[in-house]
Amino acid sequence: MVFSPLEQFAIISLIPINIGNLYLSFTNASLFMFLTISSVLLLCHLVTARGGYLVPNAWQSFVEMLYDFVLNLVNEQISGPSSVKQRFFPLIFVTFSFVLFCNLIGMIPYSFTVTSHFIITLGLSFSLFIGVTLVGFQTHGLHFFSWATDETPSILTRAPSVRSAAVRRAMDMTPSCTAGRQDQQQADTLWLAQPKGQ
Repeated sequence: MVFSPLEQFAIISLIPINIGNLYLSFTNASLFMFLTISSVLLLCHLVTARGGYLVPNAWQSFVEMLYDFVLNLVNEQISGPSSVKQRFFPLIFVTFSFVLFCNLIGMIPYSFTVTSHFIITLGLSFSLFIGVTLVGFQTHGLHFFSWATDETPSILTRAPSVRSAAVRRAMDMTPSCTAGRQDQQQADTLWLAQPKGQ
């Protein structure tokens, strides 16, 4: 029997559940997401069960470093008073921990990497994007889009010539990368024959 390297990405139904036309099976992706959440909760519970140690052990240091890293990230990236920043900390901490532990569990040989599937990362990012947009509209109303006004110039409105030249060169080279050798020589000849001002 020949094994394929792509077998590790196959979603296998472990407990088939059919309710009418709905197919809600418990798959290996569901199992590994459950294992990820269980391992994060178990680690945090065991570290903080007795209030922690004054001199932390390795596991307590790991959880404290993770907490401190995400807390510093929130404080540096979110503007406003500290009370506003701290409202978003649990969401960011849980999301960061979930993705981190999914990737760490996926590094174990013959395990399943949940985040390798596009639908998982798309679902996480899309739900967070909608949530942040709704909170932004609830907090700021239509002024949520005020970042695009003249007060704070956007990077899109002042594109330097170096960036636009690099993009133009990439657009010019794309056909020559996909064409045959003779077409590539003709494209290079046309590129060199262009006036320098364009």
